[in-house]
Amino acid sequence: MNEILNIQALHAGYINDEGTVTPILHDINLTVQPGEIIGVVGGSGSGKSTLLHSITMLKGTPIQILEGTIQYNGLNLREINETERRTLMGSGIARVFQQAYMSLYPLRTIQAQCKELLDAHHVPVDKGVEDFCQMLAHMGFQEPRRILAAHPHELSGGMAQRVAIALALVLKPKLLLADEPTAALDATVQKKVLQELLELCQAYGTALLLVTHNINMAAMFTHRMYVMHDGRIVESGTTSDVMEHPQHEYTQALLGAVPILNGPLPKSNLKFSIETKEQAQIHQAHGHHHHDAQGRHTHDGMGFHSHDDRNLHTHDVGDLHTHDGRDTEVHHE
Repeated sequence: MNEILNIQALHAGYINDEGTVTPILHDINLTVQPGEIIGVVGGSGSGKSTLLHSITMLKGTPIQILEGTIQYNGLNLREINETERRTLMGSGIARVFQQAYMSLYPLRTIQAQCKELLDAHHVPVDKGVEDFCQMLAHMGFQEPRRILAAHPHELSGGMAQRVAIALALVLKPKLLLADEPTAALDATVQKKVLQELLELCQAYGTALLLVTHNINMAAMFTHRMYVMHDGRIVESGTTSDVMEHPQHEYTQALLGAVPILNGPLPKSNLKFSIETKEQAQIHQAHGHHHHDAQGRHTHDGMGFHSHDDRNLHTHDVGDLHTHDGRDTEVHHE
C-alpha cells in the first residue's frame, strides 16, 4: 500500500530577519498509511508544529526546507507551485489548529466561511453545506443550522473547535494534520472532542497525524507513535510497543511525567525535564544556547532550549537533554 504521507531525511528551519536559517528539524523520517491514525508526541518546542509547517508550507510562515523529501500520495510537495499548493490544502490535506480562532474568521458567519471554502474548491455549495451540517450533528450539535448563522465569537471554545474540525473535514481530505486540537479545551471536553474527530476521520477514510504533548491522549487513539525531542525523532513504533516498552530516556521521561490519580508519582532518576514555554522564553532572553554531543551549537526557534538546572527551575524529571550525550533514535519493530 502506498503511503499517503512519506517524509524522508527532512531537515528544516526558520528564516530570520537577516535571511539566515535556524535549523529546527533534523533527519525526520515518518510515514502515514491511508486511514491510519499516527501520533507525534513531545514537549513544547520539540519540533512538532515545525513538522506540520514543513508539510503545509503556509504562506507567511518563514519555514525553509533544507534537505529531504515530503511526498503526499506520491506527489513531491517541494516541487509544486503556490497555486497547486492552495488547491491541495483543504481538498487533499487539511489542518486543525490548537486555537479554533486561528482558522475561523471573526467577522463572518460559519455558513459564509463554509460556502467560501466550498466555492474555492469547486464543490456544489448546497450539498457541501448539507454534509457540513451532518458533521456538526455528529460533533454533538443538536441544531446545526443555528450554528451556521453564528459568528465565531458567539461560540464557546469547545463549540468553536468542533466547528473548525468540521470545516477541515468538509472537503473529505485524505490527510488531516491536527496540531494539539484539544489542548485549549477543558479536560472534561478533550477526550469527547477527539473521539468525535476520530470517528469522522474513520467515516471518510481520512488519515490523521495527531500532534500532542499528551502521550496518554495519543496512546488512547493512535495506531503508531513517533516521539520527538529537540527536533529529532528519538523513538517510533506501534503505540502499544512505545507505551509498554519505552526504550529512549526521553520517552520514559514523558511517561514519568504523567499524573497518577492513586498517589504521588515516584521521583524519576532520569536526567530529563519537561520545560515550559515560559521557562524557555526566559532562557532565550538570557542568551542560553544548546550544544549537542558533538559540540555543535543549536537553537530551537519554537521556544525550547536545553538548560542547566542551576539557571532554571524545572519539573521533576531533570535536564531535557540526554546526560550522557546520547540522542539515538529507537525503532520498535
